Amino acid sequence: MEITKSKRNTLILGFIIFSFSLFFILEFAFSSFLYFRPPKGDIKNIQFEASKHRVLCIGESTTEGTYPAKLQIKLDQIMPNSFKVYDFGLTAMTTDYFKNNINEILNKTKPHTVITMLGINDEFQLSKAISGESHWYTSLLSYRVFLYLSDHNNNNFEDQALKLINAGKEDMAHKILKILYLSGIKLSPAGYLELHELEFVDDSENDNYDNYNDNNTKIINEALSYYPEDHRLRFERLNILLNTKKTILMERELQYFDKIPKYYDELGMFYFTALGKPKKAMDYFEKAFVNNLLTEEGAFQYAALLQGVGNVQKSLKVLEKKYPLSSSLSAVEAIETKRFSDSTITNLRYIYDRILKQKSNLIIMNYPLRPIQPMKIIFNNYGNKVLFLENETNFRRYLNDFKYDEIFEDSFAGDFGHLTPKGNDILIDNLVLNYFQK
Repeated sequence: MEITKSKRNTLILGFIIFSFSLFFILEFAFSSFLYFRPPKGDIKNIQFEASKHRVLCIGESTTEGTYPAKLQIKLDQIMPNSFKVYDFGLTAMTTDYFKNNINEILNKTKPHTVITMLGINDEFQLSKAISGESHWYTSLLSYRVFLYLSDHNNNNFEDQALKLINAGKEDMAHKILKILYLSGIKLSPAGYLELHELEFVDDSENDNYDNYNDNNTKIINEALSYYPEDHRLRFERLNILLNTKKTILMERELQYFDKIPKYYDELGMFYFTALGKPKKAMDYFEKAFVNNLLTEEGAFQYAALLQGVGNVQKSLKVLEKKYPLSSSLSAVEAIETKRFSDSTITNLRYIYDRILKQKSNLIIMNYPLRPIQPMKIIFNNYGNKVLFLENETNFRRYLNDFKYDEIFEDSFAGDFGHLTPKGNDILIDNLVLNYFQK
């Protein structure tokens, strides 16, 4: 019997629906198993030590794989089999991530003591991702195909990837952005920048820095072919040119920015943090200041540089142009107090509140070479509930006897960097002396 055209179309549509439904059911079963497993990282393989005093270290790259392991060794030497130290440092994460995940972290470790050193990545806005929780179905290919077919908008994929990042699913976000990029799909500037950052984390974990430079040169160059005037992308290219020692191209790019006043502030940051040229940085900061173009971050850095050369009055003048300052604060305290944005302070308060609600001892530790007093001012409502651990004095004292690069591996933050083994020993000795031995 001859099949009519309408029946044939109905059979084809039925077959497509059946195939898609079967694929969805199989993928749902498999992905549910993967999704509801504990997340990757140290938290996944947690070994709960009920009989020991559990110490949880929370932070970014200045924590991950650095002082926690050495702290464990030190505590085992002093009080054998008494402590279990958990390293929950995560490179390139902001306080958004830790706020979203603090409850799970605490529930799985049940710490007696929590040591935090947080906030630096918020200053650099390393994660431009959209805050938000992920759902089990966002990782399903069939769900993303359905989104694509229903909306014909590739931005849905990118938006989901950006949301996954601060929900702690960087691997999935990386895969989605990489697939979009390799498929030749145009991303937003934020999408290219996140892919660039995730490629860096992936390659650095595997010590594959040559691959990082090659991959990211291609990513940023493609992004700039779509967005040639996007200054965030152009500054990322500056960093790549610096890392690959392409001095002539870097100088040419710097000349491009030199002609545009709105970039003076960022040029100041680049000359100071990347090139280590404070005098040149101050020239650009001054130009930005005169033209009323200093950003908050630029104002902080310029004021800190002025403070460093003894020009306290000008330092305060720079800050006062941005903010009304309390007369009770010194110039240094004023600079440090203003480093944190309102959203960072809100995130940190939430994190600290959850820790204290667990009845854990909380140690708020500031970064090396930064004063602790501003942290006490911002979080003065906690009073005696927390220990504010001061590191600045110790590190400045050691810098009188040791070279900077004996204590710090780099100067990524401008005024400090990642610690060397020697630097981590200084930090740990301070922790043990002022808390654990007491």
